[in-house]
Amino acid sequence: MWSTMAVRTRAFQFVRCFTAAAVPKRHIDLAKVIPAASDKVWGEMRDFVRQMKHFGLADKATHFNPDVADSDAAGCVRKVVTPDGKDALMEVCTAHSDADKTFTLTVESPNAFGIEDYLGTVTSEALSGGQTLVRFQASFKAPDGIDGFIADVYSGFFKSIDDTIAKEVTVEVESAGHAALGKGKVSNKVAIVTGAAQGLGEAISRILAAEGATVVVADMNSAAAKKVATDIPGGFFAGLDVTNSNAVESLMAETARKFGRVDIVVNNAGIAGQQVPTHAHPLDNWQAVIDVNLNGSFYVLRAALAQMTLQSPHGGVVLNMSSTVGMNGWSNICGYAASKGALISLTRSTAVEYATKGVRVVALAPTVVMTPLVEGYMKAVPPEKRKAMMSLNPMPGMPVPDDVAKAALFACSDDAKWISGSVIAIDGAYNAGSASPHARG
Repeated sequence: MWSTMAVRTRAFQFVRCFTAAAVPKRHIDLAKVIPAASDKVWGEMRDFVRQMKHFGLADKATHFNPDVADSDAAGCVRKVVTPDGKDALMEVCTAHSDADKTFTLTVESPNAFGIEDYLGTVTSEALSGGQTLVRFQASFKAPDGIDGFIADVYSGFFKSIDDTIAKEVTVEVESAGHAALGKGKVSNKVAIVTGAAQGLGEAISRILAAEGATVVVADMNSAAAKKVATDIPGGFFAGLDVTNSNAVESLMAETARKFGRVDIVVNNAGIAGQQVPTHAHPLDNWQAVIDVNLNGSFYVLRAALAQMTLQSPHGGVVLNMSSTVGMNGWSNICGYAASKGALISLTRSTAVEYATKGVRVVALAPTVVMTPLVEGYMKAVPPEKRKAMMSLNPMPGMPVPDDVAKAALFACSDDAKWISGSVIAIDGAYNAGSASPHARG
């Protein structure tokens, strides 16, 4: 519950001067009305570890005993390091009730701040008109100044929750298809596929559904997403702009709320942008490509990792859609190349970081694929251009979306349980080297 603000750091330096003898009984009782439904408010505070973001301390708090208690259950212990790194508090969730929307906590003693006999209670109570009364009550022994400091910290906690909900973008996950098949290589799994209304995303959505998964078809074009979802078993859909981090987090949270967990996330949304020599590359085009392909993919990856590490049991698969362009130098497409190369690096680093948490992160790197968009383009260009495109890879021809979808299914299934941090190239030997007559020959 320590703030990173400099003024609060100075407060810590001040309270350390007190001796253990100065410990009178203190009491705090503060409340705030938040203009949002109680379920929404409770959702922001119910997790004893994740709520630390509202104290500004997400990077200072860790789940100290994950093998003993979940982060949203009694018995959870969080370790909170002070901003200067010199001290830490061990805070224990002593009781937790989703039904009553309340939790209690205590602070282990002795500690560096002279806090003893601490008992705190946080509640979320529904009011009329869709409002919520949040309340913090605490009693403890502590040196002078600590009670005012703690009251200030919890006032900030409630304000952060209020501000977060006010800015929140709600993404609805709506049913469209028939019941999930319940059998297959990803049976009973819950999957989200972004950029799923056409092309590779659509093909991946279809194959995951055919193999038993419940699939949330997410796309900026919600009408097209609904059409795909309606046509597959276990199909749901959502309108999603991946460049909006709040919308991405809302989609992840709503999917987890509706189905209990998220097992598979296919990070597929992307754009190619203009093909222009780098020295003349328009800055707005660069920014647009990076916003979707890199920032948007990061937002999806970040939200997926957060959900997959907190759900019980932990784990899941994130499949990032890169490209052969991210593995080799290509002319006149610098934004796309940079974004896809960076996504490979993100895949590798997060695969290592989350390996012990049961999360696999894998990248697919397809060559040019015969999507409807590419097919239309090829019909419009001269025959010699079409011939060159069909000779791009050492293997003759061009893969179709189903070829990529089958690789995606494998990567997301238990058949690939030992594959993480890898880049699966679907390229007809393009990355293997050069041989005439293909485009690298």
